[in-house]
Amino acid sequence: EDSSMLVSVYSSLGQLHYLDSNYTQALESYQMAITFSQSNLHAIDMPAVLINIGKSYLGLKNYELAISNLDSAYQMAIEINRLDNAATSLSWLTTSFEEQGQLAKALEYSKKSNQIKDSIIQIEKADWIEESKIKYQFELKEREYALLQKNSKRRTFFVRILLGALSIIIVLLIVILRMRMKASKLKEAKHKAEKIVTTQKLHEVKTRNIELQETIETINYELVSKTLLIENKNQILDSIGSVLNEAEMSSDQTNNQHMRQLKQHLLRDSNVEQSWEDFKLYFERVHTDFFQKIHQTYPNLTSNDLRLMAFVLLQFNAKEIAQILNISPDSVRKRKQRLREKLNLSKGDNLLNYLYSYTS
Repeated sequence: EDSSMLVSVYSSLGQLHYLDSNYTQALESYQMAITFSQSNLHAIDMPAVLINIGKSYLGLKNYELAISNLDSAYQMAIEINRLDNAATSLSWLTTSFEEQGQLAKALEYSKKSNQIKDSIIQIEKADWIEESKIKYQFELKEREYALLQKNSKRRTFFVRILLGALSIIIVLLIVILRMRMKASKLKEAKHKAEKIVTTQKLHEVKTRNIELQETIETINYELVSKTLLIENKNQILDSIGSVLNEAEMSSDQTNNQHMRQLKQHLLRDSNVEQSWEDFKLYFERVHTDFFQKIHQTYPNLTSNDLRLMAFVLLQFNAKEIAQILNISPDSVRKRKQRLREKLNLSKGDNLLNYLYSYTS
């Protein structure tokens, strides 16, 4: 940094001395500038310094050294493409040769100087044109940028408005969807509650119907049994009444015969078949087509077998069946055993459950 500063200082001093026509001091200052620039050649404009040295020698009328330094400045300027320094050095070479009266040389260097100056002008012109183009392009780009920026701001404004509108629409849609979902959930909950209530009511109705059906079946059972019992008793009483009436109207000789007939009426039922048909009508109201189904499977069953099966289905015990059929309980048990044999039931089979299989 110090050497660069000294180079600059001595170059400036040399310029001042040259302007004061103190060419010797100028030469010394320029030489010192060159000396301090040896460590850093980039710190000094060598062609310009060499031109100034040449000019100083020219001022001292030392044409040989002047031409030598000016020519060196020219060669160096050409190497580093410093056309301005090259043209300047050629101009001072022209002056040097003019002062020596070497006009041919002066004209030669003057032409070279003019050619370089023309080149410089062309280059400067081309640079100016290029610079103008660049400035024009830059201005166009600036205008385009300004227009784009303006359009961008406009688009940004519209985009913001659009986004704001979309945001409001989205919020409204979300609110509407939430309201609909809430309404749907409430409706679904209400529907479920109504369904539960309906199911409970249906269950209650079904339960009530089952209870009613069971009550009706129980009543039918009781009605059938009581009707059959009353029918049998009435028939027996009618038979006894008829025999007693005949006994009253007959002579003593025939009383024994009437008494025997009375005993026979007590031991049998003359209208059992008619009572049985009535019983079947009541029974089949509860167990539809039972007799038809069982008869198709076992066609050899008798009326007494069918009666016994009906009483078993009605869950009468042996005593009740004995009273209805006017036989002993032992006879009932024997009939049940014969019935099981006809139905091919083993000891482990339940007669009531088997008969129920024909009621469905």
